[in-house]
Amino acid sequence: MSARPCRGRRPADSLATAWYAARAAQLFQSTHSRAEAQIALPYLVAYYGVLRRTGGEEFDVANAARWELDWWQLRRENVGAKQYGLIIAQNTSAIFHVDGPDILTAGLLRADAMQYRDEHGRGDMRERDWAFIQEELARSYQALHAAINPLKTPAFESSTCAMTRGDQ
Repeated sequence: MSARPCRGRRPADSLATAWYAARAAQLFQSTHSRAEAQIALPYLVAYYGVLRRTGGEEFDVANAARWELDWWQLRRENVGAKQYGLIIAQNTSAIFHVDGPDILTAGLLRADAMQYRDEHGRGDMRERDWAFIQEELARSYQALHAAINPLKTPAFESSTCAMTRGDQ
């Protein structure tokens, strides 16, 4: 995803990112250790490779993929949202070449939403639970937008190619 206009994003690119992400997640779910989880890494590298090629941001694809897998593993290890939220923020910072409180807030809010789902999803999720998650994710993306578009309005309807085109 990029704060800049879409550069060559085609439906096939969206399909590829979805497939690579889903395949990585599928392989990761069947693993039981950090060593085994490395099986998902090539698919995360491919996922981030498509994002880099089509998103307009220059970043280290291999590092982004490793950080992604790291926070997945931390989440599985139940370390708490703050710890893996910091890794999410670190990865986001490296991708967009920005740092600061909004990037940190975006990562932590995203992790908080996931932890809430993990804690409340073991039984019945109710409408109010989904509403809370939706609000947390909206706040996360507003903070991300503020970090990568500091001179633009806070309304994030036009913030990124991926978000406006539904590629998330």
